[in-house]
Amino acid sequence: MMIKVLKQCVIFVLIIMFLVGCGCKGKYEQEDNKIIDLTKMSSTMVYSQVYSMVTSPEDFDGKEVIMEGNITSFKFDEKDKLRHACVVQDATACCEQGIEFELKNDAKTIKNYPDEGAKIKVVGIFKPYKRDKKVFCRLVNAHMTKID
Repeated sequence: MMIKVLKQCVIFVLIIMFLVGCGCKGKYEQEDNKIIDLTKMSSTMVYSQVYSMVTSPEDFDGKEVIMEGNITSFKFDEKDKLRHACVVQDATACCEQGIEFELKNDAKTIKNYPDEGAKIKVVGIFKPYKRDKKVFCRLVNAHMTKID
């Protein structure tokens, strides 16, 4: 008899937890689910979210991303154009992950990029793209501001 009552209580609690969990929006999820604001997350969550975005880019295609990190520049090879990325680190600063970005009117603003490693904020639209049969991602039509 006691075991039956205990089982019923456990089932009742699990049902309540399920119903409460299903009705809540995430703290960082926008109402329209089209904006990912990484600036409101902890460093561990930011790193995890960026890792998810880089490894499953099709899930984030077309979403607006707001992020802060450090600027870095790179080329895929010697003939490639100079590219820029916003890099974030995990909580222990041992690992890093970044997202490439292309500024709106990039040709006009190339002289205004901050120094390598400077802290920046980038807002842009997430877009996957293919290069050499691999899928990469970047923020397009982005706006960048240097954080002092």
